[in-house]
Amino acid sequence: MAMMQAQQHAGFQKQVFVKRAVSGASIEIADFEFDGTELVGCEDRSLLRWRLAPDYFSSYWQLPRRREYVKLGNLMFLTGRVPYRTRPSNPLRFSRNLLCHFEPELESRILDDCRQGGRPAFSEFQDIRCGRIELTLRRMLQEMMQPGFASELLLDGLLAALVVDICRYFRRDMPEALETSRRCGMLSKTDLQKIVDFIHDARGGCPTVSQLANVCGINLSTFRSRFKSTTGRSVHSYVEEVQLERAKDLLLNSGMLMKEIAYDLGFTHQATFTSSFRRLVGMSPSDYRDAHRH
Repeated sequence: MAMMQAQQHAGFQKQVFVKRAVSGASIEIADFEFDGTELVGCEDRSLLRWRLAPDYFSSYWQLPRRREYVKLGNLMFLTGRVPYRTRPSNPLRFSRNLLCHFEPELESRILDDCRQGGRPAFSEFQDIRCGRIELTLRRMLQEMMQPGFASELLLDGLLAALVVDICRYFRRDMPEALETSRRCGMLSKTDLQKIVDFIHDARGGCPTVSQLANVCGINLSTFRSRFKSTTGRSVHSYVEEVQLERAKDLLLNSGMLMKEIAYDLGFTHQATFTSSFRRLVGMSPSDYRDAHRH
């Protein structure tokens, strides 16, 4: 594990304070300090970047032969050997990131598999919204900061899961398959993934049925009917299950405080989260963490 490596570039300084090499990739936790000017660069390898802090950082990204700039999200995939230009839109000068640099063989597998599902929109690379990917990255972050037993083996497994989730995210249902699903009164795989991702990304309260219907671009009554036909259950019970699994993962695989987990799941009060968890699992979140954490 490498610590505290500083690199100076035109327009910014990068300081890597944790670095791990695994099979097919290198993973870094790094701080970036910017001078506020427009940056021009080109990565030698494809990478996945997850901005850990701050949430309100804002900057825009442009590729060659494109006029438009797109806003960068907290999670983005940057293709290697493609020049880019980026500009900040606020005076903030610092960000902390988890970076996963893919080796050539793994990079080729990801890009080839993604292209088989059609070419994703430019903006999708720069603003990935996938709760499953973020959960895997959160576990990577925890293991990077506090390595435990068989740490290298665990990171290898998390990397494999990360690659699969990236490919699944970009392999969209083809239009014909989407149309067939909807003609049969069912939700498509893409619709279901959008629902799961929206639930994972929800803040400030549990998602409503209307919000989930809007995510899929379907009116409310049609959405309820298709959801029941596809999953055999109510929207409410499905949302509860997704949130419960996410809660369990955060309890066991992160060092977050209970109040932080409650907020991350969309609860306004820790007591409400504790009561809901106890009703579904039969024990409090802290008891669950103590009983299952090794």
